[in-house]
Amino acid sequence: MSNAPAAATTTTTNNNNNSAAAAEKKAKKAERRRRQQRRRRANKAAKKAAAAAAEAAAAADDDEEAEEEPVAPGPEEEEKPAAKDGEDTVLPDRTFLQRLLQQPQLRSRLTTMRTKT
Repeated sequence: MSNAPAAATTTTTNNNNNSAAAAEKKAKKAERRRRQQRRRRANKAAKKAAAAAAEAAAAADDDEEAEEEPVAPGPEEEEKPAAKDGEDTVLPDRTFLQRLLQQPQLRSRLTTMRTKT
């Protein structure tokens, strides 16, 4: 009879240990999920900011072009085919990139992306 309480105590201890391990695992999983969500939100904000900056730069370029005289494209200036989805045909200029780097959120994202590649 003395073995029965000892076995019950061991089982209870194991259950407590397992539940503690399960709780710790759950907490780690929740923290990982929170970090991923923060990362996703930061990426989304960075994309929106980059898109807004690109749009502002395009609007500024359009304003500058509107001030200049319209010139018909010459024989060497052929129109390039339209870009596929997700591709840019125009590379951003250096000042535009420098302006992007002035924004703290984008700077951290760009520097981490640069170090990963």
